Amino acid sequence: MLKRFVLKPLLYLSLLVLLLLICGLAYRSYTQIQVERSTAITTAGGIESLETVEVRGDTQWIYVRGHDRSNPVLLYLHGGPGMTELPIARSFGLELEKHFTVVHWDQRGSGKSRTRDLSASELTIDSYVQDVLALTNYLRERFGQDKIFLVGHSWGSLLGVLSVRDHPQLYHAYVGVGQIANIADNERLSLDYVRDVARTRGNSTAQRELAAVDPLQYGEDIAQLQVQRKWLYLFGGGFRGIGILELVWLYVASPEYSLLDLRRLLTGSNALPTAMWSEVMAVDLVRDANEFALPVYFLGVDTTTTRRRSWPGTIWGL
Repeated sequence: MLKRFVLKPLLYLSLLVLLLLICGLAYRSYTQIQVERSTAITTAGGIESLETVEVRGDTQWIYVRGHDRSNPVLLYLHGGPGMTELPIARSFGLELEKHFTVVHWDQRGSGKSRTRDLSASELTIDSYVQDVLALTNYLRERFGQDKIFLVGHSWGSLLGVLSVRDHPQLYHAYVGVGQIANIADNERLSLDYVRDVARTRGNSTAQRELAAVDPLQYGEDIAQLQVQRKWLYLFGGGFRGIGILELVWLYVASPEYSLLDLRRLLTGSNALPTAMWSEVMAVDLVRDANEFALPVYFLGVDTTTTRRRSWPGTIWGL
């Protein structure tokens, strides 16, 4: 009797969890279809292609979108390392696709491109810069253009600056978004910010957790970085105009990403910063990249990036 009393609620709970899972997957599939339809490129000369390319011996994924394939090519370098932005290509920058052929790219070991563990020789800034240059030359040849535009976000802005510094002849211009200059200073200021907010608000939990954080140790202990970023987002220093849950939903509902791809994204976004942190912390672009032989632009702190609405109830106009 007691056994039946215990097992029956467990059975109901299991069935409820299973039902919620099925409903969640069904809603995800429905949303993916709606997103794909509402953002499809239908112009006669347009291009919309998710494909693999060989980049210095490694199979990597790119997603090309544009209303006219004769438009200038724009290569977008995502942040991280490992935090691909290909899944949210349909949510941000759709206006760009009217004027450029935009190439979104899952870098080596990131997202869809993470099909194996990387060797130590691949886990260097220079290796990633060489990938940028190789992909640049591939795009120049494919689209018959002498130069392309380069946009770098966060970690991608580090790769972008180094690429255009050494090879300005390949690019019309460079645009930095969330531009990196000095990583050590950046992390120190970011940690100071969350500690100050925690102290001002009297948040004892945040103060206790942040007291144990040391940016120099992020490479050996990724959990410290995760603690700092958690409070950064909770205190409003991470995103403006979009919540973290809404951003997560954009990734989950991406037509270009399977559940396996999402798992690869999570794996890469944890593994790559850990492996490369020591080298990244030594970066000082103020010292090493302060002159350029091409136009360079930076999106400032007050610049807004437009997006399509995405949260349930307002998903892409639904």
